[in-house]
Amino acid sequence: MSDELNEQPQIGEEFNDGDMNGDYAQVGKYERTVDYLETEKGHQVALRIVVMMEQIVPVIKSLLEAKVEAQRALPALQLRKWRMLLFVRLVVFIVAVGSLIYMRQVGTIDPAIALLVGGLVAYFFGYNRSQS
Repeated sequence: MSDELNEQPQIGEEFNDGDMNGDYAQVGKYERTVDYLETEKGHQVALRIVVMMEQIVPVIKSLLEAKVEAQRALPALQLRKWRMLLFVRLVVFIVAVGSLIYMRQVGTIDPAIALLVGGLVAYFFGYNRSQS
């Protein structure tokens, strides 16, 4: 048993087993990476990665700037949305009350129509609460 342990290849030595044909013993990935980067191919790979990163940086920078601009414009958009929703609610409420008053004066008010108008008004006034 102790002879088998002594026959294990050291770091960087090749296996001589038939099934492992030319593979190296397990070594730390960091050592292999540094060794590979010191070769010409490794240098070319590292150079390509650096070039790709240099090309990506302006795109990422422009995306971040666009996101910052969108965040700056967000409060103004939210204020506009709130005002428009308030205006629509006011119009719906006035139209609903006006139509109910008119139907009451004419005498054609029906419980189904009153329920429909009440449901419409309830939908517009409950809209913002259901979103949050």
